[in-house]
Amino acid sequence: MARIREVWLLSILCAATVLPAFAADATGAPPAAAAPPRVRYGAPARGALAAGALLVLSAGSLAYDGSHPGNASIASAGACADACAALPGCNAWTFCGDGVAGCGSGCKGYTDLHPKMPMQGPQSPEVTAQLPITAFGPWTWPHSSEDGCQPIGDTGGSSSDAWPFGMCTLKSVNASGDGGEALIKSPPLREGSQGEGWVSGAIALPDACAGVSAATCAACLSTPNAAACLSCARDTRAQPATAAAFVAKRALGGLDAVRACVACSNITAKAEREMCYDCSLSGKPCAICALGSVMWGTGPPDAASCLSCVAKRGQALAGECNECAQSRAPKRCFACLESFNLKLCKTGDEPVGSCRPRGDQTPCARCANGARSDEAFGSCLSCFSNTQRDGECAGCADLPGSAADQARCYGCVSKAGFKSFNTFGCAQCYSAWVAPDRREACLKCAESKSTPPAAKRHCATCSDGGPRRGDAKGRASCIACLQSPRTKRYDTQCLGQRDWGDFGSRRRLLRLEERPRADAGGGAAALGGGSWFARRF
Repeated sequence: MARIREVWLLSILCAATVLPAFAADATGAPPAAAAPPRVRYGAPARGALAAGALLVLSAGSLAYDGSHPGNASIASAGACADACAALPGCNAWTFCGDGVAGCGSGCKGYTDLHPKMPMQGPQSPEVTAQLPITAFGPWTWPHSSEDGCQPIGDTGGSSSDAWPFGMCTLKSVNASGDGGEALIKSPPLREGSQGEGWVSGAIALPDACAGVSAATCAACLSTPNAAACLSCARDTRAQPATAAAFVAKRALGGLDAVRACVACSNITAKAEREMCYDCSLSGKPCAICALGSVMWGTGPPDAASCLSCVAKRGQALAGECNECAQSRAPKRCFACLESFNLKLCKTGDEPVGSCRPRGDQTPCARCANGARSDEAFGSCLSCFSNTQRDGECAGCADLPGSAADQARCYGCVSKAGFKSFNTFGCAQCYSAWVAPDRREACLKCAESKSTPPAAKRHCATCSDGGPRRGDAKGRASCIACLQSPRTKRYDTQCLGQRDWGDFGSRRRLLRLEERPRADAGGGAAALGGGSWFARRF
């Protein structure tokens, strides 16, 4: 991929150095390079009403944000421009910015002919009308008058003849075929009394973007396969069920199919790119295979295998397919998805350790990334068959050593009989503080039935060569202490740690440390500086 881009860039640079020799004009100056096509926004005009064919009378009244109708979906001129950019065919917008008196006049006469839409149920976030939408939707803001016009006062009942504050009208203006250049320079506006309080603007789209929205056009033009992206976005399967859905989901990310077209357009190989388009337009989340590296990715992505996996498994395992596509051993990982019971959580309310949270690295990807051999891969999956052992199995999978080390680690986990997700001890035997010649004794301690489950985590500490554990006898004594039924506290009785949690012991220690001692001259003197803590710290 990187090599292809280097060659492509080199060819551009070479062309740039050769062209002036034969393409210069009579003055010797090279011709100006054509600007790449792009979407352009005209400067907003205040006190003016945009002309053009009506697409949507009041975009903000078609939907509401959040959980309450009082949350305006469009509350500024910028948001109105975004709504126009999201709607195919829209290239002119008008927003009423006068929050006191409203804008212009003639609202009541208009609403007599085009009554305000009724609510389609109290929980309906958007209406289902098709273009052109010539009436107010049910969600007028900030105060809902009966007819949709500018409310009088804060009661939300009666209204004036002015158009309401927050109204966002979307229109279509015939462009001259020059890429919208004339529309940007001289947008059709109505000024005077009709334009009082309004803010209007225009959007210029390149001719190649006919039939798609300005937002989709801009996104597709940013990809290396713009023409294919635009073709995907024009597919009928990429269109929402209603025109209002375009406006309600103003951001491009809200239109899943169009967003998928853009993501798939970044795939270099044509066959894989077209597979991504078709799969995504069929309603499956195949675009995840083109959205870049996932958290657990370790190798170059296998896009083709990822797309095939998502097409077959659908939404349920889309993330897992992407994990496998970027693992060190994709074939092993995908085969695992076919046969291994992942035991993924369904609601998130299951008891801890009873299932695996979605979003965590799955056993298939973990084992594919970590296993040093086919045998180790099989041992890894066998280890993960019990969700209570996930922590220990992950520790064995992540060992930086050889396949033999992994196999021995998995064998320890199998024999140790961990019965809770928070008990462990085998993988710790491979910690840096456990010397290789002490590792086997540590593993035998962890896998021994004589070692209580809660004590297994201390086997590595008994093997670390610390105080009283510097020789084989001391380490064996520590392990014997862990396995003794008389041991009540492993940390204090076996590992020699002081019990700072016992208040009585702490007081006795402080009294002992603060006793007067003979100074250098033989006299008795209190410790200079006070307590043992003061001297120590």
